[in-house]
Amino acid sequence: MIKIETENYMNYINCIDRNGCGKVYPRSIAESIQTGDIFVNSCGDNRSALYWHYSGFAFVYGVCDDPFLEAVYEFMSDKNNTAQRRFILFVNNGSAETFFRAKKDTVIEKRRFFEYSRNYPVIEAALPAEFSLLEIDKELLNKITGKITPSFSWDNDERFLEKGKGYCMTDGNNAAAWAFLRR
Repeated sequence: MIKIETENYMNYINCIDRNGCGKVYPRSIAESIQTGDIFVNSCGDNRSALYWHYSGFAFVYGVCDDPFLEAVYEFMSDKNNTAQRRFILFVNNGSAETFFRAKKDTVIEKRRFFEYSRNYPVIEAALPAEFSLLEIDKELLNKITGKITPSFSWDNDERFLEKGKGYCMTDGNNAAAWAFLRR
């Protein structure tokens, strides 16, 4: 696999189609909103691409022919143990699924993606009196701990504060629940 230079990432937005499994992470990489890498099988070929997000989530888009899928498989196998982060591949492509099902050392699971329909009214929920809803700032960011936090998706706090946005429900001085997204 050939790693694309960051300044050329926008050339690979065309691979992110509507039939993929989650466009947010690949688009965030291509638009340099979040950190990640884009790989292709050969120079000058932008028909297919592998998007590998900072969190370890990876996505394939475009033409998933056998040579491309074999290159992805070799890359994800990391036989030389050079990967600096995990590799969890998401695909929504019949040929890719068939290809990886044939690999005996690959674990396959299903994941569902849901999208909010804008046709439904927004439901206003009232918070219990002891809770507050605050926009995530630098101070609050340091109080958020757990597995799925802004640091899961952004490589540093400054990048999140510049290119992300989030809200946190607090109970006194403690972060109780949060949600965040890219701007």
